[in-house]
Amino acid sequence: MKRIESIHILRGITIAVIAFRHSLSYFDSQSLPIDFFAQLVDEISFNWTAFFVLISGYLFQHLSPRYKTQKYWLSRFKYVLMPYLVVSLVCFPLLHLQTIQAMPFFSTDGDNLIFWAVRMLFSGEHSEPLWYIPMICLIFCLSPFLFLLSQKDLSIIAIICLLLSVMTFKPGTQETLKNVLHYLPVYVVGMFLCQKRKLLKGYSKNNLRVLIAFFLGTIAMSFHKKLGLDWLNISDDYLMTLEKIILFILLLYWLENASLPNWCRRLFSYFADISFSIYFIHMLFIKFLLAVFALLPGWHIVTNFENGLLSTLMNALFTSVVLLLCSGSVALIKRMASEKSRLLIGS
Repeated sequence: MKRIESIHILRGITIAVIAFRHSLSYFDSQSLPIDFFAQLVDEISFNWTAFFVLISGYLFQHLSPRYKTQKYWLSRFKYVLMPYLVVSLVCFPLLHLQTIQAMPFFSTDGDNLIFWAVRMLFSGEHSEPLWYIPMICLIFCLSPFLFLLSQKDLSIIAIICLLLSVMTFKPGTQETLKNVLHYLPVYVVGMFLCQKRKLLKGYSKNNLRVLIAFFLGTIAMSFHKKLGLDWLNISDDYLMTLEKIILFILLLYWLENASLPNWCRRLFSYFADISFSIYFIHMLFIKFLLAVFALLPGWHIVTNFENGLLSTLMNALFTSVVLLLCSGSVALIKRMASEKSRLLIGS
């Protein structure tokens, strides 16, 4: 089935922003509560996981005519769950060596390495981004039910799901089942956006200013908390997913109508091709680079800029290096492992 170019490019942009976001926590822009630019970057870059969920639902609906349960589950096991287990085996010693060394291999009280490792695998706690994999795998398990939904008109169901996404806030990364309950409606909204993509394109064109105003309104309501104001008694936790759904629609419309430079389109297309691989390994490179750069004199100045713009620019440069190392590593693994590389790193 023909690839949807706008969705493909958006996936590449999404993985770049997610890597940027995970690097951001190690720079000082998040600790600048009165810096408007820093708070704006913090707001817009947060919860782009919702984009991955929307894209996954969108593509599930797009490919639903070819859906077969066993084939679908097998592909997700081979190219999502297997790489997750492989990368986890690397993350355990690299990120948790002291914990592993201090813990008995097995004990009857449950405080042992086996129990700890299993708990980590079911929650994804062993590396910051990996919480997403157990959650999305549970949604994959619901694919027969989602396939039945894909055969129906999703208009009413999508409205209910949109309300549910607003009524519930994003849970903590350790709460896998709660994350499933929060993101499953977002997945269905992604299916709906694909099912109604022709109508959506026309609606976006005719109501672009309304969508932009709605998006800016959700950001404004979030900012009253971020900037220490109390004129609205609304927690931004309830708005962040709705905000990202609106932004997703706006970016999708823009990508379908904009003429991106060829180099830009090729870059984000490549990131999209290896997006799962980048997702699996980028935190390892973030940790590695931070450890290396910490040895350089003056590095602490770079990570503690009191100016939000400078801090953001440095984080963007740092993220570029992370993405470059990820891309090089993926290319090397694909060269060495050939077709089996998808079992190792998902690409």
